Amino acid sequence: MANYEVTIEALSPIHIGGAQGRLTLLDFWQDENCVYLVSENKLAEILSRLDKIDDFVNFVKKGQHITLDDYLKQINIKGKTSHEIVSRRIKKGEPEICSNIMPFITDGASGEPYLPASSVKGALREAMLYWVAKDSRELSEVKTKIKEMAAKRGRKDKNIGGKLDDTLRAQLPNDRNRKTPHGDWLRALRLTDAYALQGDFTEIQAVRIVSLNGDAGYHYGAKGTKLFVEVIRSGVKLKCRLTCDEESCGFLAALCGQSPPFKLDKWLEFSHKKCKDVLTAEKEFFRQAGLQGLVEELERIESLGANIRLGWGAGLLSSSLVLRLSKEERINLRDCYFKSYNHLLFPKSRKVAVIKDKPLHTFGWAKITVN
Repeated sequence: MANYEVTIEALSPIHIGGAQGRLTLLDFWQDENCVYLVSENKLAEILSRLDKIDDFVNFVKKGQHITLDDYLKQINIKGKTSHEIVSRRIKKGEPEICSNIMPFITDGASGEPYLPASSVKGALREAMLYWVAKDSRELSEVKTKIKEMAAKRGRKDKNIGGKLDDTLRAQLPNDRNRKTPHGDWLRALRLTDAYALQGDFTEIQAVRIVSLNGDAGYHYGAKGTKLFVEVIRSGVKLKCRLTCDEESCGFLAALCGQSPPFKLDKWLEFSHKKCKDVLTAEKEFFRQAGLQGLVEELERIESLGANIRLGWGAGLLSSSLVLRLSKEERINLRDCYFKSYNHLLFPKSRKVAVIKDKPLHTFGWAKITVN
């Protein structure tokens, strides 16, 4: 069993959401430089102390375009008292009025943002699956199903890729010819949550969805929606620990009489190779969009050794096996499960961070270093 110190460096903004989801203007207040997330318990305490609970409820019932900012000003408690209800302060990347907030997941004990081990291992798992399933029977079956559905235009298979995970699982003796999570080879790869080496390492960035035009260029999709997302800034480093349990792999191999489909110590190599494929596809997308600045940013990220892509905004290419399908198979898959459109590229949209409405960054790129 080998234990390693692992450093994860953000090469572009990273966002991983928590249970809160998207917050509205009644969940925070803001000034030019920061957003202040509100503790519901502390707010309730102060409103109760001021005998304003019913007053606040009536204010909320007024309907649209109401904000916590407005209410705090209305009852004249902006200033010191308003800071008493703050659970967390987040800096703004740009001095822009935020109409919503998607906060980063936070640690239940410290209240600070962190990278969950499940998110990191999930990204590594996708990379391992991307290579192990490359020439597998399971992937061939998926391609056959896509072809059949495209020809019939009939009922969709709701679990078309369900057996792909079997390529990362052993067949245990008592599982009656089924492969289950109990036989997962990657149980031998264990990670802890990752925490930043510095404080105050997140900020709010504005996000839009870039969609390709039919001929050339791009437009902002999703009806021009702008999101405001808390991200780990590029350049921030986080630390975690990794255990590579070769003995556990050997025990599983002896139990089921099979060999693992990969060498456990190649996990980072697999992830790096997938990142290179995704980077190539992403650069082609932004070339077609006419966004040369993002192409150059991705070239810089590649030169820095990006070997994993994490979290929200990483996109379908990073979180699936879509790049293992031909262009025709991708289009057929899209037409079966998604809205059909007259474009030969799928997917045709990406989330990007914008400054003054100009696309400047893509999401989720990082570099893992093992010490």
